[in-house]
Amino acid sequence: MNSDVLKEKNRVRSTEYWRLAAGALPQGNPVSVFYDVFQNLKDDTGRLPRDRFHPMEHTRLLPWVQMYLETEPLQFKCILMGTGVRDIIGRDVTGLHLTESVPGLFQENRVREFVECHETGNPVLSESLLPFEDKEHVLVLRGAFPGMKDGRRLIYLPLAMHATRIS
Repeated sequence: MNSDVLKEKNRVRSTEYWRLAAGALPQGNPVSVFYDVFQNLKDDTGRLPRDRFHPMEHTRLLPWVQMYLETEPLQFKCILMGTGVRDIIGRDVTGLHLTESVPGLFQENRVREFVECHETGNPVLSESLLPFEDKEHVLVLRGAFPGMKDGRRLIYLPLAMHATRIS
């Protein structure tokens, strides 16, 4: 198989993702740890208000957490990106909207997950290959967790490689 065909095959595959149940998350992985924090702090609507999540109480999680705020309907901007996430994906997208930072189909999947977690009040857990040309071989776990900030939809998005443990 020539390298152009292989590259195209990988690019297509990197837009796919697979849903996970909470029980499938490796114990001690940042996504699993955030899941437990979320379960303890969420409100009765199933959302984690920003004022309930105090970063200094969860310093071991911070490198693995991103936060996306809805700036307009279905437009999400990264307002926080942990250093662990930045190191995995090889770029800092703080201050960028999804439309500016990730490819189309991958972006559509994230927005779908963001909307679903807000509609259901439940996190959406998944794994996928990264959508960036130089990172298409990197398999990550992620969770989209519903939150609120100043009356707007907020998404907590922890992301880590399978082998990462923080316990």
